[in-house]
Amino acid sequence: MIKWYSAASGGTLLATGNSYTTPTLSTTKTYYLEDGNTCKSIRVSVQAIISQTPLAPVVTNGSRCGPGTVLLTASSSATVSWYSSSSGGSALGTGLSFTTPVVNSTTTYYAEANNACISPRSSVQAIVNSIPSPPTTANVSRCGPGIVIINASSPETIYWFTEATGGSPVGTGIFYSTPILTNSTTYYVETGNNCRSSRIPVQAIINTIPSTPFLTSSSYCGPGSVTLSASSSDPVKWFKVASGGSFIGSGLTFTTPSLNTTTTYYAEASNSFCTSSRISIQAVINSIPSVPTAIDNSRCGTGSIELTAAGTGNLYWYSNASGGSPLDSGTTFSSPVISSTTNYYVEANNGICSSSRVIAKAIVNPIPATPNTSDVSRCGPGEVTLSASSPEQIYWYNVPSGGSVLGNGSTYTTNSLNNSTVYYVETGDVCRSERILVNAQIVSKPSPPLLFDSTRCGDGFLILRAVSSVQVNWYYNLTGGSAIYSGLLFTTPLIDTTTIFYADAGLGCNSERVSVHAFVNPLPAVDLGQDTIIIQSGQSVSISAGPGFTTYLWSTSETTSSISVSAQGLYNVQVTDNNGCIGYDEVFVKILTGVNSIIGNDLLKVYPNPASEQITIEMKAPSSKEFRMNLFSVDGKVIRREDVKSINGNFTKTISLIGVSAGVYFLQLENNEYTARVKVLVE
Repeated sequence: MIKWYSAASGGTLLATGNSYTTPTLSTTKTYYLEDGNTCKSIRVSVQAIISQTPLAPVVTNGSRCGPGTVLLTASSSATVSWYSSSSGGSALGTGLSFTTPVVNSTTTYYAEANNACISPRSSVQAIVNSIPSPPTTANVSRCGPGIVIINASSPETIYWFTEATGGSPVGTGIFYSTPILTNSTTYYVETGNNCRSSRIPVQAIINTIPSTPFLTSSSYCGPGSVTLSASSSDPVKWFKVASGGSFIGSGLTFTTPSLNTTTTYYAEASNSFCTSSRISIQAVINSIPSVPTAIDNSRCGTGSIELTAAGTGNLYWYSNASGGSPLDSGTTFSSPVISSTTNYYVEANNGICSSSRVIAKAIVNPIPATPNTSDVSRCGPGEVTLSASSPEQIYWYNVPSGGSVLGNGSTYTTNSLNNSTVYYVETGDVCRSERILVNAQIVSKPSPPLLFDSTRCGDGFLILRAVSSVQVNWYYNLTGGSAIYSGLLFTTPLIDTTTIFYADAGLGCNSERVSVHAFVNPLPAVDLGQDTIIIQSGQSVSISAGPGFTTYLWSTSETTSSISVSAQGLYNVQVTDNNGCIGYDEVFVKILTGVNSIIGNDLLKVYPNPASEQITIEMKAPSSKEFRMNLFSVDGKVIRREDVKSINGNFTKTISLIGVSAGVYFLQLENNEYTARVKVLVE
């Protein structure tokens, strides 16, 4: 049995058992326990330890500028743990310092000290101070070396630096005066108290003062404008005064207004920022000698011409109105050999200025070119109007040289001529061209062509024939109008009535027109009656083409005007009239065996009719029936065949006509009770 004591030996027994609860203790106390009854063990000691609750740690707030981590610190003799809440929760870290995660705003954390016991938690702040906006600033420039005053604005304190980062401020405040600068220099400015803004650059710009432009004096002879010139790598401006005033021109050249006397002007060079000093230049006005007087001279044909002039000073002769080298000097000048009128020029010179040049014409009157002309012909005797063209005056003769002038001008009309006659024409006044020959030709009209009438049956085209040794021309009218065709054979347009055409012979000189007939005889009209004839089995029917035709030819090979038939089938007849024209008709004979009837054709419709590509068939039968549909030609040949059926007495179908030749066909629907048949025209 375990026994508890408060002394290492002896003493009073406090309790027995495996556990012992002490009285209230304020300090650590040692107890002893032994085991056994008769024989006891050695006592062993055990402490009831009273630990002191540690003091709350002393913490120090941490701060930073802008979002990020913050370092918090604490002082304590015990271990320090860090929390995000004032009680409970898991420790974020331990130690006398704690680096927070990234925070965007001021955040409160908590620290506690612990040994065997835990202190109260102390609050501490991770303070996030806002970063001020950068100041507002702008580059500042000056012309040439010197001090530049740069400036910035901000509600915070402003600091000036020479480095983009780090370094010490070289000035504070809104303005900063730089030292004397010879080159553009970049400074940096930031603002703030607890926190600083980002630095931004600002330039103190030293702009180069342009060099004074190099000017070249210029002079002008007599009143007028003078063009002054300058040499500079920068833009140049021109002025009338040595300083101030508005510029009167810009560029490397300046053309003055018209001047009567020598005048001083000024120029300066400027770039985008700075201006050079001004420099003067004179626009010099020199006097001009009087313009000399020149006298034109002329000759006929190629050769040299002597020209004369009078004036003050020295006279110089040129081949150009301006520029070039003198050809000669003096009051007279002999031109080289020339073949056309040539302008020469003469000026007076006083040693500085020359007068304006005046023209002295060396006029060469050339022998005119022969006029342009051609032979003229007419049909039959009469007057002939000849024509010629030339820039010179034109003269007409009837002899190759000498003789009297018959007329002048671009045209000459002869007397009435019976035969071809030769005339001559020349041009020019001072000098005349060579005379050239021109024929007034009298051409005989050809004989009219021999024409042959042509005949056809029904409307269509006819070929009219002509006989002639020269070209034949065809017309719609006896007089006037243009030819509609040229040739010995003429195919008329489509005609449906007898028409008269006209023709002449010739090409340029044509014969009289003569007429020719294109006869159109009508086709004979033959009518066998209704398209379908129905008879009973065992009966016969007479089919008649009518009287008045020259010949008859039936599909049965009979040649009478009428025939009698008793068999079912398609019968046709071809007739010929007195003009040899042929007519045609046909009829279908239907034999009824038993009780048969025919559906009226008004119940069978085909459209379009005439047709070209397809037809649509509609039929209303008395009841629902099966029919055989046949499309056959006039000679009885089946083109299309199909078994069809009407539904409730109604039937509609479209069939193609592709591949079916143009002509007359029959569409027939029939069964053992009904028959219907319609004529179809395929175009």
